[in-house]
This record gives sequence, structure tokens and C-alpha cells, in this order.
Amino acid sequence: MAASNIPKLPKRGSVTIAGDGTVAAHTLDYEDGDVALSGSNTPERIVVRDRGAIVAVLEGDDPVLTITMTVTMREFTNAGEATPIDVVEFSGAWATQGSTTAIRGDHKFVTVTVNAGGSLIGDTADATIAFAGCVGIWAWAEGKPGKITLTFECFGGYTRTGQA
Repeated sequence: MAASNIPKLPKRGSVTIAGDGTVAAHTLDYEDGDVALSGSNTPERIVVRDRGAIVAVLEGDDPVLTITMTVTMREFTNAGEATPIDVVEFSGAWATQGSTTAIRGDHKFVTVTVNAGGSLIGDTADATIAFAGCVGIWAWAEGKPGKITLTFECFGGYTRTGQA
């Protein structure tokens, strides 16, 4: 299959956050379409030198990836339908969700999936990237409209899909 020649635009995509519980995955609404990734799955590089000359490059620690995005603020919490803040804090309608990873620790983790679209406009499959083992935080700013910034630190790497 040839590489896609279709540019991906935010209006054709979506962001879904999934836990491991009784509540279905949460698709973000009123989002700005500004998802950004900092980092990659490439492990840290440890450079070994012999009197200043590079003799080896070894794999070090796995990276911690950071994803950020903004959504329009509509509610801080809701007992009937999860808000972005509920999803990050496992509160409100999201309180029954469990963790999505085998990583041990004091935090609950979610999986964040970004679907960049493509199949509805000619690609054989959507372009997606799914981040595993993510812990989220949020920030709020009043404005016209108000905004919530979601930041996820992801400890389980990512997987990508596209055309075959």
C-alpha cells in the first residue's frame, strides 16, 4: 500500500481516554485539536567513550512521554457523565474506573488514544496513536471561553496504526 497523501486535520479526528472499569471510554468534546507529544519510544542513549572517542551507544532508561491538549471548560464534575477533570482524577462518573496497565504504584492509569482520521476520506485505515499507562493532571484558566489543559505523563510507551 502506498503512503497516505491525505493531510490529517483535527476536525476529522478524536481523542479517547479509556480506563479499565464499568464506564465506557470517554471521547473528549469541545477540544481544541492541539494534542502535542513530547518524547518518543526511543530509550535514553548512554554514550560510552574511550578517551573522548565514542566506542558504543547503549540503551538506557525507557522514556516518560508527555501529552498535552486543551478543551473548552463546561463543568468541573458531573455524577452522571464524566468530564475531562473527572477522567483525570477518577472522580464523578469516572470514579468506578480501574487502572489500564500492569505498572504497579499508587496511581491509576488510563490509555489515551488519538485518532487522526483518514478512512472517511480515502485512506484504507485511520491513523492512530495510543499511549499506555498514562497519569493525568489538569489546569484551568478562565476566559472566553474558559479552558482546561490536560497533561498526561505516559509510562507505557505508545503504539501506532495506519494503512497496511
